[in-house]
Amino acid sequence: MSFTPTAEQDQAIGLYASGDSMAIEAGAGTGKSSTLRLCAESTTRRGSYVAFNRAIVDEAKEKMPRTVGCFTAHSLAFRQVGKQYAHRLGGARMRSHDLAKFLGLDGKFLIHYGSQVKPLQPAFLAGHAMRAVRTFCNTADPVIGRQHIGYIDGIDLPTEEGKRTYGNNNAVRDLIEPALHKAWADLSRTTGKLPFSHDCQPPGTLVRRVVRYGGGVAGAGVYEDVPIEQIREGDRVVSFTMTQRRGYVRRAGRLVTAAGQRDYAGHLTTVRTGRGRTSTYTEAHKCIVRPIR
Repeated sequence: MSFTPTAEQDQAIGLYASGDSMAIEAGAGTGKSSTLRLCAESTTRRGSYVAFNRAIVDEAKEKMPRTVGCFTAHSLAFRQVGKQYAHRLGGARMRSHDLAKFLGLDGKFLIHYGSQVKPLQPAFLAGHAMRAVRTFCNTADPVIGRQHIGYIDGIDLPTEEGKRTYGNNNAVRDLIEPALHKAWADLSRTTGKLPFSHDCQPPGTLVRRVVRYGGGVAGAGVYEDVPIEQIREGDRVVSFTMTQRRGYVRRAGRLVTAAGQRDYAGHLTTVRTGRGRTSTYTEAHKCIVRPIR
């Protein structure tokens, strides 16, 4: 290295040489990468550098000695476990009708909403079940269950104070919960039938960030289209929500709680407009367009 290690870095190198497990707590810009490189260069033993972000791993490959292998967490997981499921990655999507039938949700479910009777279609129920599976995958919970099923707006009358009620939602959860276990059991088998998908979008995908929400007043909001790799935790981005009757755009945006990068192997679709704009999507995402009037 071209600099003199600090006292804390010297201490880290000494502890590393002991061979015991250790954890170093450090904030942004405090020299984490240089400390790890110093530790790596202090021995001839082989080691691994693991990070979530692909760009960070690529940078580490240029700086770390040859004794250190640099990997994303996803690539390590794929090497040990994921390769057993490789044939299901990037495969054909299952039609909503077939998905509902596979999950045992192929009948209409009628709910009472005040004086109305609303049918929940099998495709909607199946999609709601698979969203619950994705929610479970983003938690540390050991077992999937009804707690991962999201609330459905528009099927339960609110209280006079505008608070949520749960009568119909609980009935839907009772109906869907067995489908969750069936879906997870299938996804856990190498011979399962449900396709795998990556919930990621490639660099350059334009995302509409909310600079200032106009409160529903036309022309009062301020938005900017930025590449997805520029989105950070704490940003608000315009999103699309699908209900049992229709889909709509949330112009107030939703809060980004985490941002990262991961590997993707599959088909990409590029959409081009007459004005020269392009955006690319994986098969797991919807592209929202508006007709020119």
